[in-house]
Amino acid sequence: MDALTIVIALFYLVGLFCAFLALWRSRTPQGTVAWIIGLITVPMVAVPFFLVFGRKKFIGYIKQRQHYDREASKEIKEIEGLLETNLHVAPLPYLSNLIDETQSLGFTDHNKVNLLINGEETFESMLKTIEQAEKYILLQVYIFRVDEIGNRFADLLIKKAKSGVKVYFLTDRIGSKLGTGFLKKLKKAGVHVHLFASWKNWGGHFQINFRNHRKILVVDGKTTYLGGHNIGDDYLGRWKNMGPWRDTQLRIEGPAALSAQLSFFKDWHWAKEEIIDLDWLPDPITDGKQILVLPTGPADEKENCLLAHLSLIQAAKKRIWIATPYFVLPESFYYTLALAAINGVEVKVLLPSYTDNKLIKYASEVYVERLLKSGVEFYRYLPGFLHQKVMLIDDEAALVGSVNLDPRSLLINFEIFAVSPEKDVIGAVGSMLESDFNVSQRIDPKEYENRPLLQQFLCRATNLIAPML
Repeated sequence: MDALTIVIALFYLVGLFCAFLALWRSRTPQGTVAWIIGLITVPMVAVPFFLVFGRKKFIGYIKQRQHYDREASKEIKEIEGLLETNLHVAPLPYLSNLIDETQSLGFTDHNKVNLLINGEETFESMLKTIEQAEKYILLQVYIFRVDEIGNRFADLLIKKAKSGVKVYFLTDRIGSKLGTGFLKKLKKAGVHVHLFASWKNWGGHFQINFRNHRKILVVDGKTTYLGGHNIGDDYLGRWKNMGPWRDTQLRIEGPAALSAQLSFFKDWHWAKEEIIDLDWLPDPITDGKQILVLPTGPADEKENCLLAHLSLIQAAKKRIWIATPYFVLPESFYYTLALAAINGVEVKVLLPSYTDNKLIKYASEVYVERLLKSGVEFYRYLPGFLHQKVMLIDDEAALVGSVNLDPRSLLINFEIFAVSPEKDVIGAVGSMLESDFNVSQRIDPKEYENRPLLQQFLCRATNLIAPML
């Protein structure tokens, strides 16, 4: 028996073993069948893909989080005790059980919430808040670019670190490509820097499919920012190939900042194995607003990100307005949207007119075509690239965060988003989306009926690998 025959035989044996694992790991029957067929018939191709993309849960993090819980239990009990006074509220009962599952701080009252539209407004506000920091700064983004706006942030972080403010900077190892010189400059100035990686051992190197997609800024435990903005010139519309950039962020002052702080606290502990000293005393705002800040990720026992979105959509009676750059839906999400439209709920979805990922665009057209037949209205945003992640449910809830509507964000990424039941927040988000729809083009269902056969084939073929995109 020659060496090639032995290698092929080994691949088939490993393929059979991986097919067995796929019965437990895959999220849907369709996914299970697809993996098993591929692993048995073409193991040389399917096995490497399965090792990277076939994991359902984030190995290591759950165990590490349990270790963190033991070490940090005193701090957590103190936080919960402080919030129990009069800051905890439960305005949306259909989210209550899910919030308990996440072990998050839940809805809090007495917050100030500001809606920030596009990069200019967002970055200037963030830089101003960083400049005012007195104790510490927690900055976490998926992508940090060393360009004009990136250097403005870096220079300010260095300045604050030298002045005695504690600065912690966390970014995803895959999302950000930061040179050693840039990192050394930050560290030399006293900035605590670390790259979030999903692996810490040999086995973990096969779970690079998990990304930390959160965008968080917390200053002094009192103010937080979250939404769709990473840090880079492209978010200011300075990339000619992308054009003007459309994004949305929230600035939150008050006890809800502690929820974002707790998320950063956990991520830093995973990345650095270090518990950082932070303030956990709530800073309530007089006559403030109710809001939920909810971190989710692959370490959750359940698919909390997907379940939260489905809970909101199922509660809708009049309207569901959505803005998202990517639209590749898990089956449950697709049917929930379709049913809402069939039952007379106004469902409007705002998508980019062009995209930074053609494969995702092809895959998304399958869902657009089908949902158009159910009465869902789709619009293409014309002025530039749409990157905001926003959802509006009736006059009951507004959601802003880092979550794209695709399997990666909803099922396997570390994400964070905020939900508010406050009328003025809902009104501001509604007015913003209405302005976006007014500069968008509604998609005619006939456009999809008349597409070339080759394009339809490409869309359906690409949709088969949607979970890997």
